[in-house]
Amino acid sequence: MTSPPRISIVTPSYNQGRYLGELIESVVAQRDPNFEHIVMDGGSTDETVAVLKRYPHVLWRSEKDAGQSDAVCKALAMATGEIVGWINSDDFYYPGAFAAAREAFARDPALDVVSGDYRFVDANGRILRERREVAFDRGVYLYAGKSYLGNAAMFFRKRILDRYGGPRSELHYAMDYELFLRIAETARFTHIRHFLACYRIHGQSKTTAGHASQLREGLAVQIEYLSRERGTPLRKLPLEVRLRGAFCMARRFARKLKSGCYGNASAKT
Repeated sequence: MTSPPRISIVTPSYNQGRYLGELIESVVAQRDPNFEHIVMDGGSTDETVAVLKRYPHVLWRSEKDAGQSDAVCKALAMATGEIVGWINSDDFYYPGAFAAAREAFARDPALDVVSGDYRFVDANGRILRERREVAFDRGVYLYAGKSYLGNAAMFFRKRILDRYGGPRSELHYAMDYELFLRIAETARFTHIRHFLACYRIHGQSKTTAGHASQLREGLAVQIEYLSRERGTPLRKLPLEVRLRGAFCMARRFARKLKSGCYGNASAKT
């Protein structure tokens, strides 16, 4: 019997030992027949290394790096799977996430990216809110500057990352936003109505501690791509771009409404 394509899970980590074990257990709980988990730790000073040593199946290094993007790229360079998932050390997967992604890819060999729904939880794992979403819309990303898909709830064909590369190492907050804009040149995206992962919101998370920096970096990436598309350097968002962004957001709202994202429709977990 032929083994299914390997799934490589890449995890950047730094001083998140409190949560890392739960993430690793959530990967193991997938009971997947062919996977690898690669953790690139930036030289943590907490219990991270002790946690990693408890799991002999995990491929890991603990050494100084240039930040989260650099760690992801190092892990991608080690990945041998045909399918790749990128999840941070304080987040975790829901049971069945790998199987749902595999099924979507198997249905369409030309598919490059599968995204799913996700939830936000607090430091203790209590659900704060959930996001039911629709497929990637480049207009929303580029013109509205709205990055609404979560990398933890996404799986990629390795071939698309090999073609375009991983996250840019100089970006520390908007690396996923930029990556999605970059691969959207040719990548085929789909969205499945299935909760795949949880994002953890806590005082030490980058999203919480660096919100202002995240907004600034995201705007800089948006202007970079708009300048490239328009063929002229921009220093701020022109009125027509902001109007087009509003239209794209309205279109996204309509699509979400039609697909039941705002109603009582339930997604699988």
